[in-house]
Amino acid sequence: MIGLMIAMTVSCGVLLTSVSLLQIARENFQQHHQMALLDDGAAFAIEIISRTVQQAAQTDAWASMEPSSDTSPFKLSNGSVQGLDNTRMSSDTASMGTSGNAAINGSDVMAVNLRSVDGNAINCAGFVVPGSSSQSSESSWVFFHIVPGTDGEPDFHCRYRGQQKWDSQAILSGVEYFQVLYGLDTDGDHLPNQYLSASAIKEKDRASPSSDASFWRSVVAVHVALILRAPSGDIHPSVFKSLALFGDDYANASATADPGTFIDPHDFPPSVRTRVRRHVEAIIFLHKPQRAP
Repeated sequence: MIGLMIAMTVSCGVLLTSVSLLQIARENFQQHHQMALLDDGAAFAIEIISRTVQQAAQTDAWASMEPSSDTSPFKLSNGSVQGLDNTRMSSDTASMGTSGNAAINGSDVMAVNLRSVDGNAINCAGFVVPGSSSQSSESSWVFFHIVPGTDGEPDFHCRYRGQQKWDSQAILSGVEYFQVLYGLDTDGDHLPNQYLSASAIKEKDRASPSSDASFWRSVVAVHVALILRAPSGDIHPSVFKSLALFGDDYANASATADPGTFIDPHDFPPSVRTRVRRHVEAIIFLHKPQRAP
């Protein structure tokens, strides 16, 4: 009888250990699976952004083009890559959409004009943007921004002009943060000398003489940063730590003026605090540097 009890006790201990190990293995598998999905999603988003930015129009070829629409919050004459901090575009289907809507986590808007004189371009939704001789003044603009999804998840969207109206295409779900800095070429060598936020470039334009070209026309690269989260949580606390997008130096100097560039996990709502997250950044150079007049 004693031997049987000892055997049962040992068996129960082995069984409990096996169940515990199985549960740990299952959780590790789910976490690795979620990370793999996030890696794939991040690579896809960066690919779409890169392909679009590298097709940006060239400022030295714009002299023969008609002016940009007055309804646009971005002016083609100011540059082919522009942006707004801490905002998103509206869903208005009759126009480009107004800026100034409440942003998710301080996320930015990046506008890219694909008005090529060399031929057709492909916009962020995969549609052809005709060459400059046959396109309207608004049809070549595309916008990247984050909007609230129908399922409560933040969605990374591309807004573009269709044949009849403005439309918006979801590129990736679960993108919590989208931040952009713009690399300015200040010495004419087609390489960025400093990276600034959209608001900082706007301030530089405001401080310069009105006869000078916009500093947007000196943009030769963009530095984009995204934070993606998994669609479901885990029973364990997230390992995501405080993060300074674009580095500690930028966060120390500009985090207050540029919301969303410093992330504290305690700021996440409790309902999503245990989600697995993926941080990705990329510096994307324009295919052909812009030229100021």
